[in-house]
Order: sequence, then C-alpha cells, then structure tokens
Amino acid sequence: MRHNISLLLLSSLLLFSCGKSKEQPEKEKDRSMPFSTTVVSVGDHELQTAVPARLEGREKVNVFPQIEGRIGKVCFSEGDHVYKGQMLFMLDQGDHQSALDKAMKAHQAATEKLVQVKESILGTKSEPKEGEEPKPAVDLSSHPSYTKALDEYLKTKEALNEVKAEMAKTLVNAPIGGVTGTINHRSGEQVAPSMQEALVTISDDSYIYAYFDITDQQARDLSRKYGSLQEFVAQSTPVNMRLNNGDAYPEQGKIDAAYGIKQGKEGSVKVRAGFPNPARTLKNGGAAQVVLPQVMQKALVVPRSVTYSIQKDVFVYKVVNGRAQSQKIEVTSANNGTMYIVSNGLQPGDEIVSGGNGFVKDGAVIKPVK
Repeated sequence: MRHNISLLLLSSLLLFSCGKSKEQPEKEKDRSMPFSTTVVSVGDHELQTAVPARLEGREKVNVFPQIEGRIGKVCFSEGDHVYKGQMLFMLDQGDHQSALDKAMKAHQAATEKLVQVKESILGTKSEPKEGEEPKPAVDLSSHPSYTKALDEYLKTKEALNEVKAEMAKTLVNAPIGGVTGTINHRSGEQVAPSMQEALVTISDDSYIYAYFDITDQQARDLSRKYGSLQEFVAQSTPVNMRLNNGDAYPEQGKIDAAYGIKQGKEGSVKVRAGFPNPARTLKNGGAAQVVLPQVMQKALVVPRSVTYSIQKDVFVYKVVNGRAQSQKIEVTSANNGTMYIVSNGLQPGDEIVSGGNGFVKDGAVIKPVK
C-alpha cells in the first residue's frame, strides 16, 4: 500500500514538471519585445551604381616596321615609358650599311670630278688690274664635260639620299609617347610591314577612357531626368571610379560620350568617361568600376541594416499580426552602400522590424517602440 502511494506521488511530480517545461517556451514565445519598426513606402531615389568598365589609353598605336628585315636589337623593356621618336628596335643593317658605303664613295667621286671639270674650264682666276675690264663670266652649261659631270653628281646624290632613307627605316622609333606593352617579336626574328602582329603596342595612358554599358532602362531614366542622353552627357557631374581591389580611385572623371545601341535581350547604351591618370595608376587594357548616379522612380527602398542574408538570399522581418515573420526579398544591384531597392517580397504599407534585428526570432511578438 505504501509502495503504491509512493509511486502515485512520484508520477504526479513528474507530470507537474513536464507540464511546466511545456508552458515555459510558450510564455517565452508570447513575451513581447520592444523593437523599432518602420512602414515601407515608394518614392524617387538617386542611388550609386557601380558598373564594370574597360580601360583604354587616350591613344593606342600598334608599331610595325617600315621595311622587311631581321631584328638586330630591342632597345626597351615591356612597360617602359617612352617618348615620341625614341628608338625601339634596330633591324639588321649589314646590307644597308654596305649599300650606304658604296653610295657615299660614288657620290664623293662624282663631287671631286665635278670640281676638277669646273676648275679646268674656268682656269686660274686672277683679280683684274686697275683700269682693266673684268673678264666675262663663263657659261659652264655650254661645256659638255661639265654638264656630264653635273649629271653624275646629281644622280649619285639622289642615290645616296635614297640609301640613307632606307637605312633610317632600319630604326623603328616610337610614333607617340606612352607606355609600351608586350614585345611580340624579339632579336633574330624576321619581320615585315605586312605581318599581322605588331612589334609592340604603345598606349598614351596619361589620360584614360573607361568604356562601360548602361541598360536601356537606365538610359531612359537618364533621358527622362535630363531631357536626352546628349543633355545627360553635357550636364553630367563628375563620376568616381572604384578599382578592382575595392579602393576608390583618387581622380574624378567626366562622362563625355554616350552612343549606340547594342543588340541584346534588353539592349544597352555604350558610355565613355575620361579620367586623368597622372600617377599612371590605371593601365591600358585594365578593368575597374565606374560609380554612377542612378535615378529610381517609385522605388521601394529599405536600409541594408534591417536585412540579413542566408547565402545569396536577402531577408527582412515583416511584422504580421504583431509577430515577426521572416520574409525573403529580391533586391536590385543598384544601391548606395546603405540602401536596397526592393523589386519583390514587400508592398507599400508593409511594416518591418528596423531595429534590434540581431535579437529577433521568427514568430516573436513585436512591441513597436517610437
């Protein structure tokens, strides 16, 4: 009998304990917590959008030889800053030097012959004595020996100039000042003006152009705000650039062209912005991001601080019937670093938790604080 009473009391205690443990979470769940909330609405916003850009120097020139020949010497290194007229390559001059020596000897001989003939015709000149009439000038062109010597002199002079011109073509000089790219042909290689690959490319990167695309929708938004794309270009404020490592480029640029429609699913407009590059930080052929203002009309905006992410998905806590409800939202790429443009998942008038999100749990009772 005593044994049965003990078992009964033990069972009652266990049931009481279990019942209390089940009630505890319910009470915790129903306990209201003070959180800041906000009602989302639509409006016009101007955000900053970073778009990928391709960088090119202000001027880019492919360097080719003027004549066919074998490279004898490369006179620079890749990435060197060169000035206009600086020698870059020297082609083998062996045959050209032989031709030059021969032409110079021929012209020297023709020059000496012309002098001899002229002296033989004129003879030794003497000053006329006082009271004597000066001798009439001799017409050298009337002497066949002189005209023949003169013709040979002029012929050898022209031949020498031609050989010198060909000799000069063995020196490949920089057509512009700038930075050299990859050396595509080295010493010993046979090159020609007709080859497809340039000896080297030189880029004037003292001023860099950034080429990028904006969507057709962005172009329409800008045209609506400024009246036309041309007015947008004319009135555009300075733009910034973000390097690929995330650093801000110190120099501001200016949009100076917007042109063409690229055929695609939605279409896009090509835009060009110019940036000073005094420190040569930006390189021809490089990449960066141009940070643009983007007008978003009737856009629903939420602060990034009220969101949280799970992998690539973005969520907010929506207040539904006084409780927090996790709500997935879709956001556009346009943002200013602190705000998101919501394209799906929220409606104007929805209330969301805007403060203390790190302590919110799905289903928690929300007590809004003002």
